[in-house]
Amino acid sequence: MIVGLLALVTMLLGPERAEAKPCRSMCGGDIATCQATCDGQTRGARRRCRKACKRAVIAECRQYDGTSCVAPREPDPSNPTDPSDPSDPSDPTDPPPFATGFIPVVHLTSSGVDRTYSLFVPTSYDPAHAYPLVFAFHGDGGSGAVLRGYIGVEEQANGAAIFVYPDATDESGRHWTLDASLDANPDMRLFLDMIDHVAATYTVDRSRVFATGHSSGGFFVNFLNCTLGSAYLRAIAPHGGSGPYGNDWDYDVDGHFMCNADPAAAILIHGANDDVVPLADASYSHQQWVFENGCAKSIMSGPSPAPCVTHPGCDDGKPVDWCVVAGIGHGWWSQAPQAIWGFFARFLEPVAPPAAGGTMHVVGRNLYDADGERVLLRGVNKMNVFDPTDQDGHVSFPQMHAAGANTVRIVWMTQTEFFVPTAQDLDEVIGNAIANHLIPMIELHDATGNLGLVGALVDYWTRPDIAAVLRKHERFLLVNVANEAGDWQTTAEQFAATYLDAIARLRAAGIRSPLVIDAPDSGKNIDAVFATAAQLIAADPDHNLLFSVHIYWAISWGMGADYIWWKLGNAVDTDVPLVVGEFSQYGAWTANDVSICAPAGEVDYKTVLHATHAYGIGWYAWEWGPGNGYNDPKCAIMDMTTNNQLATLQPGWATDVVYGAHGLSETSVIPASLQ
Repeated sequence: MIVGLLALVTMLLGPERAEAKPCRSMCGGDIATCQATCDGQTRGARRRCRKACKRAVIAECRQYDGTSCVAPREPDPSNPTDPSDPSDPSDPTDPPPFATGFIPVVHLTSSGVDRTYSLFVPTSYDPAHAYPLVFAFHGDGGSGAVLRGYIGVEEQANGAAIFVYPDATDESGRHWTLDASLDANPDMRLFLDMIDHVAATYTVDRSRVFATGHSSGGFFVNFLNCTLGSAYLRAIAPHGGSGPYGNDWDYDVDGHFMCNADPAAAILIHGANDDVVPLADASYSHQQWVFENGCAKSIMSGPSPAPCVTHPGCDDGKPVDWCVVAGIGHGWWSQAPQAIWGFFARFLEPVAPPAAGGTMHVVGRNLYDADGERVLLRGVNKMNVFDPTDQDGHVSFPQMHAAGANTVRIVWMTQTEFFVPTAQDLDEVIGNAIANHLIPMIELHDATGNLGLVGALVDYWTRPDIAAVLRKHERFLLVNVANEAGDWQTTAEQFAATYLDAIARLRAAGIRSPLVIDAPDSGKNIDAVFATAAQLIAADPDHNLLFSVHIYWAISWGMGADYIWWKLGNAVDTDVPLVVGEFSQYGAWTANDVSICAPAGEVDYKTVLHATHAYGIGWYAWEWGPGNGYNDPKCAIMDMTTNNQLATLQPGWATDVVYGAHGLSETSVIPASLQ
């Protein structure tokens, strides 16, 4: 089994979720055995290896129903897991009314309960500017408004951020829930819901969310960093707190707590004379973040005010500062406002977008248009090549625009039984998308399931008349090289070799647009993407690739909410530029004699919408319709409309995709260059 684990380790699998704790209990020996193979490496490599061991073992355990640490086995469709969705968004709730200044009480519904928080919005608020969010969590028995009265960080920010002061519930004794998994922790769910709630009214920068807290609020911030980490938080500042902690099996062989996420940067403040939370408890937290963020144990003076110190050698963007203040106990340090805001302010300079150029471009895991504006893809697939009434998109594209989409994935082929598209046909369908304010992603369906046909599709793309069309529209175009090329037997090595050749040939032909590469096995095998993304990006002379996963993961096979959060979270953790190229309520294969649109083939599309929104990942729903029932009448349910018209939008999943809380009408933004 260890050989298999080491292969998984190299993939740095993402955060475990609800089943992690029992898996840790059962699999402690396997974790320890795997971690022993990390000895002899450098400090940073050893740390990453040990974390990856823990994730890999738990990933195997979780994937095969969390009952034992055995070798992988086929899921049993006759014994489906509970399809409930603990990660669904909370009950609908009205956004806060627009106002600036201090708003003492804001209500929202989270986990079915009425919750409250206080809010401060700078009086100079400008909706054209995205504001960082700073969360401040009170101590036991307190309230957000009371905490605001003495911490002073808001004044230091001087209008540079929006501040959120949450309230714990009266039923809990105004105490935050700490040691509970995300799906069972109403206060962590509240944190996620508050981000969405504030963002429904104000322009917020989700990449710069910060959290501070005093006493038990400091404990909560440490737990939050361990559970959600840098996918949601840019930095934390616990004051007078400790944690995270748990059961014996939650620790590695060196006594470090095993977090479910990659933590954010941290500054920790503690009174030397604290008799409520002993200094040793805070020192434990300090050492946890030093370990997690790859810092050296040595200390040196840093930018934070004395007596704060910092650690050299931390992972990029994840410093750890440590402030032990003589002469104070559990109270609030007078210099804490300057120290906390000064630490947060280090992360306020935005990452520079690419300079304006001739094409869209990928930087990190984000996509930018040719003018340098970040674009979050929100769109729909359309089988134009199979629709004789709408092969050029003149009917469907205006309707998609009316639905709020900012992009369309155009299903195309080199030829079909009834249609042999010309270069002029390609020019018209791409041009019509742009004319209707839609970013066109053009894909070829010919190689579906067959990696060996990718070379022939590259021949098509590089044909002089076709390449000329791609270059003509390159300012707005995304080129999806091949739809779902490769089957369930395709190896990462085969996948990489095929696309290394394709990338080289396409770039040599002068095709500069972002290239989109689908995962194999009906687009489902996201692990093949994780295993090859860095290699393929490095090989691309333009470093301009997106990777596409098609989420046809069956709830009945245990690939529901937790699996979706885990896999998409791993893309964020590893900085893979990912888009969900297809998803629907149905479409998951479970057996050769079972329709993909039978109940067994159901997909947790609500979690796809929620998780992509939370992680800032683009998506395309499958499919605008009509035509999905051509070979299997049951699959007509995958048609979003019956005749290309928005007026015939189908109830259920299609309506959620367009009008739901995380759907097109609520989350899609058309870049200025296309308006």
